[in-house]
Amino acid sequence: MERSQTSLDIRNPGLRALPPGVERYFVRGGGLSVLEILPEDKLEIINDEGKQTCEVVVFNSKGKSDLSILNLKENSDASFSKKTILNDEKITKLFKRKKFDLIKAKSSTLFDKDYPTGEKIILKSKDKCTVMLAAPGEAMNVHNQNPPTDLTVFLNKSKFIVILHSITDIGNIGSIVRTANFLGVDGIIISGINNPKFDSIARTSAGAIFDIPIAHYQNIYDILNELKQQEFKIFGATLNGKNISKIDLCSAVNDNAIFCSLLF
Repeated sequence: MERSQTSLDIRNPGLRALPPGVERYFVRGGGLSVLEILPEDKLEIINDEGKQTCEVVVFNSKGKSDLSILNLKENSDASFSKKTILNDEKITKLFKRKKFDLIKAKSSTLFDKDYPTGEKIILKSKDKCTVMLAAPGEAMNVHNQNPPTDLTVFLNKSKFIVILHSITDIGNIGSIVRTANFLGVDGIIISGINNPKFDSIARTSAGAIFDIPIAHYQNIYDILNELKQQEFKIFGATLNGKNISKIDLCSAVNDNAIFCSLLF
């Protein structure tokens, strides 16, 4: 007989559901968490109980310490993170396989002992990287009552929207929808045609249309204007354009860019 679920099965009772593209993580007091970050992702670090420092270490795609990816400056030698990692044999081996240069790593310390409860700092990534976030502290001193406390981290993933403008072949639209869904595109906008025939697209996309947000809007100029106001960076794909493999997209965008691909 199948066991019925109860409130005891809820792992985090009371936590509010997060919007699409937002992930929640916790850095336990006296511990650390490791996150994989992509270009344009945003990290929101919240000092839950106040007076807790946060040690940040960043490794670039080559395993070298590079705080500039999060626009941070080094002000510490990452002593707590190094000690925590080196005390765990399995994690140390994993770091060696990933070729992270832990010994030469530097850190940036966020917050200080005077920061109030709920204070937050937002960081934005300029490139793909691995981030270590630590909440330094030792076991509680009974006389001082000074245990390390938790930090809450929200990871806001960058958005990628595909616009299909004046593409009339339903088979092509369905194929693009299917591929976009597989590659993790956040949404699709169809423009420049009067009737997208969504029932036919559902068939040619093998049902992928039900797994990705799709909107139909006739005026392409209104769409582009709205996306630019929302700080999207627009890239257009055309047969006469440059080979995308020869374009450095990371350097082509500004600090506030979110990607949008425009297909004609």
